[in-house]
Amino acid sequence: MKHSLNWRIRLAAPAALLILLGGCSAQEAQSQQAQDAGSSRQEPESLEAQEAESSSGEALALLIDTATTQYFTGEAPSEEDIETILTAGVNAPSAMNGQPWHFSAVTDSALLERIAEDMSAGMPAGAAPAASAGDEAESSSGAEGGSAAPAKAGIADAPLAVVISCPEGSEFDAGLSCQAMSSAAQLLGYGTKIISSPTIALNGENQAEYRELLGIPQDYSAVAVLLVGYADDSIDESADGYTGATSRSPMEELTTYVTPAQ
Repeated sequence: MKHSLNWRIRLAAPAALLILLGGCSAQEAQSQQAQDAGSSRQEPESLEAQEAESSSGEALALLIDTATTQYFTGEAPSEEDIETILTAGVNAPSAMNGQPWHFSAVTDSALLERIAEDMSAGMPAGAAPAASAGDEAESSSGAEGGSAAPAKAGIADAPLAVVISCPEGSEFDAGLSCQAMSSAAQLLGYGTKIISSPTIALNGENQAEYRELLGIPQDYSAVAVLLVGYADDSIDESADGYTGATSRSPMEELTTYVTPAQ
C-alpha cells in the first residue's frame, strides 16, 4: 500500500471508522464530521449524500482490494491510533455479546524477538524457521546472482503486534475481533498482516510466563497475532514468486447464490 493511498484513505475514511466502532449510519457520520468542521452547505442533503457515497466507496475499495502487508517500516502507530484499533476489536460482534477475547498490544521489540526465537525452537523437525527481519528468500529464478528479497514479515518485523487470545471454543468470535481491528488499522492508513504461527511459542512450554507478560487470562490461549505498521514501499514485492502476492480463487468457485424458485 503506497503512502499516497494511505493518506487519501485516512482523510476519506472517518465515516467508515465511525460505522465500524459505533454502528452509526454513513449519513449520520458524515453529518457529524461536517458539523465538527464548521462547514456550511447550500444544498445539505445533496452534498451529504455525495460525501457519504464517496467515503463508503473508498472504504469498500480498501477492504476488497488491500493485500496483506509483507514489509513494515519501523514507524510505530500513535497511541491514539492503537486505542482506536483496539476499540474496534472490543466492539466486534460475538455470540450473546460475550466478548470472549483478550488483546495484548505489544510494542516491546525485545519481547517480540524473544517470541520469534521461541517459535523457531518449537518448530517440528524439518519445518521452515520463523521469518525474521534479517532473513532472505531465494530468487524464484534460482539463477546464481539472482535478486533476493527479505523474507515476509514475522512477529518481530512490525512495530505493533496485537496478540488475540480466547477460551477454547470461542475462536470464531476472536477471529471476528481480529478482522475488525485489521479493518480499522487499514482505514487509519496502516498495513496489516494476520498470522497464527506465534501461537506455537505463546501456547508452548513457556505459556505461563507469556500469559503473565501479556496479561492473558488463565483459561485463555493465544489464537492469532495481528501485525500493524506502515507498509515499506521501498521493497519490490514482485521480485520473485515467494515475495509476490498470490492470486485469489475465482468468485464462482467459492460462492453459491440461492434464489427464490421461478
